[in-house]
Amino acid sequence: MSHHPRFSKARAELGAMSWNVPQDDWDSPWSFESEWTPPSYANEKRSNSTRSSATPLVDPGALESPRFTPSSQAQPAHVPDIAAHGTVLRFEAPEPRPPPPAPAPATETKVANLVAEDMRFRPPGVPPKKQAPTALPKVPEPVSPLAADPEILFPPAAPQSDPEHPHPTERRRKRTLRRRVHRQSWGTLISLSLGTLGFTLLAWIYLHDSPRESDEDLRPVMAVDQTPVIQAPTKLRAFLDSIVPVENVSLRTQPPWAWDTPSLATYMQVNGTALDNLRDLLEDYDWHPHHSDWYREDASSRSGWGNVGTLLQAQASYLARRGDEEPAFVAAIDLAEIARRLQDVWAWPGYMDRGLELQTAAAQILAELLKATRLDSATLARFQKEFSQCQPEDDLLRQACAAYYIHEKKLLLGPASGELLDTMPGGRLHQRPGRLFFKVNETLSLFASAFRDLRDEISRPPYTRLSVSASPSRRIRLTQPRFYHPNSSGETYFSDRIAPRLKLPEAHSLAQARHGLVRCLFAVRRYLAEKQTLPRQLNDLTPTFLLSLPVDPFSGEPLQYDASRGLLSSVGLNLVAEGGRTTSIPMEDEREPTVELGISIAVPVKK
Repeated sequence: MSHHPRFSKARAELGAMSWNVPQDDWDSPWSFESEWTPPSYANEKRSNSTRSSATPLVDPGALESPRFTPSSQAQPAHVPDIAAHGTVLRFEAPEPRPPPPAPAPATETKVANLVAEDMRFRPPGVPPKKQAPTALPKVPEPVSPLAADPEILFPPAAPQSDPEHPHPTERRRKRTLRRRVHRQSWGTLISLSLGTLGFTLLAWIYLHDSPRESDEDLRPVMAVDQTPVIQAPTKLRAFLDSIVPVENVSLRTQPPWAWDTPSLATYMQVNGTALDNLRDLLEDYDWHPHHSDWYREDASSRSGWGNVGTLLQAQASYLARRGDEEPAFVAAIDLAEIARRLQDVWAWPGYMDRGLELQTAAAQILAELLKATRLDSATLARFQKEFSQCQPEDDLLRQACAAYYIHEKKLLLGPASGELLDTMPGGRLHQRPGRLFFKVNETLSLFASAFRDLRDEISRPPYTRLSVSASPSRRIRLTQPRFYHPNSSGETYFSDRIAPRLKLPEAHSLAQARHGLVRCLFAVRRYLAEKQTLPRQLNDLTPTFLLSLPVDPFSGEPLQYDASRGLLSSVGLNLVAEGGRTTSIPMEDEREPTVELGISIAVPVKK
């Protein structure tokens, strides 16, 4: 049996400590060997001091004894080292307590007494006692520990470990580090993957545009006009540029038929060139409204449109005041004819707005002329027929909504829209540049949905669509741009462009109501011219003076007729019949458009 300490089964004992030295490589789970390793230079120092010591290692034979007792002759400050597992175990006795501090020298006590005596109270003017100088003892200069032990400053090099057979503690430490690095690498990889996936998804949401939807149902039915050259757009621009506006500020707030005669004459004189250009424009019977020349410039945005209605109303009022009623009616019918032709031009949405405005101006001046006319029934019938041909039609506006969608499509996609290049608005041959928060296809789908809703709303009678609180136009109006939305810029662009188009159904219905009131007023004045009395009811006008009674678009019933008050009215936008409401300008109140007959039936006084 070997007596090497590594294979010894003896029981080691030192004071109150005892242990069994194992004979294999087993490590106790309560061992602190892997938790703390003394510095290599300290182990080296201790090994050197052990080798230089005269005390030998414990005899291996002594470890086999049942009890080990250190020799009484051993030095008290040193305990033998025991080798276990190839490691030297060294036990040291507790360090002795430091000796108590030596008493202070007498010289220092004497100096302290002198200082205390010198600090005592002295009367003023008494000099202090002179003491003989006492030499203080020299204090030895402290010795630096670096000079005493140079190994502290320059420790010995750590022993090189064998790379082929590392220590178990080193292997355990490396294994722990590898596991920790492995866990950290997987966590970092998962975090980076999730971050990259989230960023990619967010970028896809904000940059990806939806595919383009089918819009075949929004194509207007119109033939391609192949006429080489047309003159109507050029003549229209010349007419608008030649109109001289009203200079008198007070006259701008009054209707032209309320002006004084000299003001009317002066205004007609300064606008002689504009009237000549108007006659030249109206002589061109076919304006070719779908020709490509209308797409080159948006003449509907010119500032002269506000003076067109004023000019023709002033002309009709001036001629009527001079007694020329037929030329006055011709001027009013010309205004209605211009309005009707503008509604046929779909190249720019503004032409429809200008047409409805002039339609209202024509109905107002005709109502004012009919109220005091003295023309016979045949002459009035001729003007009535011409005015009936200028009636706003639902199918025309539905086709116009489809054309306005194509217009917005051209502005967004340019030649990519698939439309003819010579019909591009303003000759624009490039697509709208894309930018952040603006998706072209999604914005175009917003226009498609909006114009479909407007087209369906026009197909329904006004009294049904206005009674519903959530009509399509109101739903579109409630759509507000959201700044955080991926297509927020596109929604803002859509809201700005669609806002003027939302008023088309109501404006179209009002134009129909005013047109029906004027047609019915024509028939009443013809009845009065022939029979010298007013009809008791509107049914008396058919079929001689009217083929069919006009229907109020806001109620679906015939217009309201009050012979005793001499009024003819529509229920208006509020859908409430109030019996008529007269205004200084005929049919100005949208809630109750009303015209005056110019005569009323006298009601007998009750006794």
